[in-house]
Amino acid sequence: GTKRIDTRHAGDGRPHRPNDGIWHAAGAGHTGVGSLLENTAMKLVHDLPDGTTTVGTSMNLRHLRASAVGETIRCRAELTQHEGRKYTFALQATNEAGDIVGEGTHERFAVDVERFMGKLKQR
Repeated sequence: GTKRIDTRHAGDGRPHRPNDGIWHAAGAGHTGVGSLLENTAMKLVHDLPDGTTTVGTSMNLRHLRASAVGETIRCRAELTQHEGRKYTFALQATNEAGDIVGEGTHERFAVDVERFMGKLKQR
């Protein structure tokens, strides 16, 4: 089976995420849509052991439509495959009219936080 999650983004210029589940930013450009979709996918992986998190390793995103400041964007991630430490997602962002704003795929890998951070410190 697959898992799905939706989040919303209202581009109203406020750079924060309040508790109402709506994402706020100044419009939704390509990198903004990508970030919103990645965060939506990340929320699907919640059954990890203590001391483990996921890191994004790839994203293939097509940004299909501009969105205005103040427009609400709904982001959907669907976990389509889970193999060991690898999680693969189908992504889609739509505007208030239901038009597809962006779509693509995303991969994340589960990592041990201490080991991962230790490798970064060794650089």
